[in-house]
Amino acid sequence: SGCSSLETIEVEKGNKNYRSEGNCLLSADGKTLILGCRKSVIPSSVERINDFAFKGSSLEGEFEIPGNVSYIGHFAFSDCAFLTGIRIPRSVESIGYGVFSGCCRLEGFSLEKGNISYRVEGNCLISERDSAVIAGCRNSVLPEGVKEIGFSAFEGIILIEPPVFPNGLESIGEFAFSRSLNLGTVRFPSSLKVIEDWAFFRSDIKQAVFIESKAEVQYCVFYGCPYLFAVILPSSMKNVSESAFWNCPSLLRNPVAVA
Repeated sequence: SGCSSLETIEVEKGNKNYRSEGNCLLSADGKTLILGCRKSVIPSSVERINDFAFKGSSLEGEFEIPGNVSYIGHFAFSDCAFLTGIRIPRSVESIGYGVFSGCCRLEGFSLEKGNISYRVEGNCLISERDSAVIAGCRNSVLPEGVKEIGFSAFEGIILIEPPVFPNGLESIGEFAFSRSLNLGTVRFPSSLKVIEDWAFFRSDIKQAVFIESKAEVQYCVFYGCPYLFAVILPSSMKNVSESAFWNCPSLLRNPVAVA
């Protein structure tokens, strides 16, 4: 994990537990990819990409996932700072959380026609099952109809434009915008029900405006946001954790206001 210069992976012949192909470490049957590197080409035998398989790798440009893969694990491609695009086949049925977090140059997703589990809209990768954004990129525009922004969906992403949360959005998951940049002023819609733990941890958010909201703001949601200088809360909000704004030094001069 994090071995960004790693280029080759070879397993000695005769190993009964593992094998290598295309600079990938595979299970003995070739169906599970355990570890990849910057020079990996995923073999067609692979059906499952394990959690953290390419984390911190220096994969460059657009990367293609072959047509037999059905599962992509949690954080599988996280912190691949030079990855600009990803091609996902129609065979993929399940994608873990945080799969592209920290991919700061990622510009979009290419999803093969016929995939019934996911769709791409507004440069967001969205689950068809629950209309949740499971991954975003620097060009993302959140579309209407989205109900949820998932765990680490935009973590570590440098957005080209600040996010505009659509009406109808109900939840923002843990670490969803943690370490994200170019958030500016964020306005939360009245439909929002909950912002989960650490959602904006150490992001560069500057203002948080809650519009006629009754949302629950959970543990350390805005912890460590150095540029957050203004928060507007309506009197209808009753469930704001006392830890929500810890370690936000700019709020010392401009405390939270109630509209």
